[in-house]
Amino acid sequence: SERLVKDDVYTSVHLEEYESETRDTKLGPEEITREIPNVGEDALKDLDEMGIIRIGAEVKEGDILVGKVTPKGEKDLSAEERL
Repeated sequence: SERLVKDDVYTSVHLEEYESETRDTKLGPEEITREIPNVGEDALKDLDEMGIIRIGAEVKEGDILVGKVTPKGEKDLSAEERL
C-alpha cells in the first residue's frame, strides 16, 4: 500500500567496502585525483577534491568511486595529447 512506501517500510541500505591502491609503474606512480582526462564533469560530480567518492553519495553501476590515473608513455599518447 501507499502507507508502506511512505513510511519507508521496504527501504533498505546496501553497503560495500572497496579498496584501491596506487602502484609505481615503469612510467611513474599512479595518482588518485579528481582530474581524470577525457571524463566529463557530470561523471565526477560526486568525487571530492581528492578524487574519492563523497560520503553519503548515492551511486549506481558504472559510477566512478575513485579517480585514479596511470602515466602513459609518449608512444601511447594520441595526436591531441601530444599537442
